[in-house]
Amino acid sequence: MKLLEPIKITIDFMIENHFPELKNDVRTSINHEQNDVLIHVKKGLSDPTFRNALPSLIFRKSFFENCKHFGVKNLVFVDETNQTFDLIEIDTFDFSKLR
Repeated sequence: MKLLEPIKITIDFMIENHFPELKNDVRTSINHEQNDVLIHVKKGLSDPTFRNALPSLIFRKSFFENCKHFGVKNLVFVDETNQTFDLIEIDTFDFSKLR
């Protein structure tokens, strides 16, 4: 079993300390069977507050490197408003252009 908790903790920390406006609207969970980290967005993936935070919250090279290191296979963004999801496959995502 991979150690996925550090990635979940990182996202939770970033929300708590850098994006407190998302604190009641975004929660994280882990699917150990699939090695997925799930990000549940209460107001939906098109929520402007969430979309504005996304580059600093997730789209950082070091974050993706850590996901690979800790064995995360997928980041799953769950849109609770529209009951849909988006998936980023860590192994196939080109994060070389991220800072």
